[in-house]
Amino acid sequence: MKILSKSFCRRVRNILFKAVNKEFLVFLFFLAISGAFWFVLAVKEPMEKEIAIPVVVTNIPKNLILTDDTFDTLKVTIRDEGYTLLYYQFNKRPPIKINFNSYFKGDGHSVISSSEVLKMVKARLEKSSQVLSVKPDKIDIFYSSGENKVVPVEINGKFTADEMSFLTQKEVTPDSVTVYATKEQLDMITSVRTEYVIMSDISDVAQRKVRLERVRGVKCVPNVVTVKVNADVSSEGSVEVPVSVVGVPEGKVLRTYPSRASVKFVTGSKMLKQIDPADFRVEADYTEIVNNPQQRFLHLRLVEAPPSVNNAKTVISQVDYLLEQDGETSQQ
Repeated sequence: MKILSKSFCRRVRNILFKAVNKEFLVFLFFLAISGAFWFVLAVKEPMEKEIAIPVVVTNIPKNLILTDDTFDTLKVTIRDEGYTLLYYQFNKRPPIKINFNSYFKGDGHSVISSSEVLKMVKARLEKSSQVLSVKPDKIDIFYSSGENKVVPVEINGKFTADEMSFLTQKEVTPDSVTVYATKEQLDMITSVRTEYVIMSDISDVAQRKVRLERVRGVKCVPNVVTVKVNADVSSEGSVEVPVSVVGVPEGKVLRTYPSRASVKFVTGSKMLKQIDPADFRVEADYTEIVNNPQQRFLHLRLVEAPPSVNNAKTVISQVDYLLEQDGETSQQ
């Protein structure tokens, strides 16, 4: 009985699975047909798509250098049936070739108008395609006969250490690059900057390769540099700095009590011993007394601190003073 029961159950299960499989295959068949039908209808509808068309400048004289390559690709938005857009998707357009000699003027700058660019673009597309926009809509070709100069690289960005660290040094390699441009442009260029870079939570050494900012009509060699930022363990330090009083008229002497002020700051532990008190300057202003003769104290201002410290501030915010004039001493 047990054997017959198992055999019966197995037959029932097989029948059910065959039925389910058959229905599932039928479902998949009709799903594929409906998907294909939907796809055929969809690709016949007009659509919009942006495609890239490369641009190549040919016949450049050996004594000239192109100093701006921002036009090397045109972003073209077109409208056409889905079939054509699929064709563009899987078949790259041949590059637009520009004969340099046809536009050479000798002044370092040639322009291909928007109407000419549009004509070049349409020549690379199917006749049914409608061009909605071209970016850039015109092409500027900048060139130089080799004039160049070496300028320093400036780091452009935001750098922060983690809670336990202190930034000690920022450097860029190489620290200078060669720029090619027209003589007029070279006369105005004194430095180049990196693209804006953000590096945060630095605890030791962090570095990143960064491109230089594009400058219209200017070519930098190299155009990629390495920005390196060093960090050290944060340490608190303090120095004693003399108080300088500014604005004291001739013939008068103003003394402060105390004559020196303690300045606290945060720096890296390795740099702590290198901090020089002479790099700090604490001032009080005599004009406070002129404006308010009854005032018995002067406010302190920290006006100078070395770039290697953070959060520098005086421990005390004001001092007493003694004013001497014509051999007499008076306390205000």
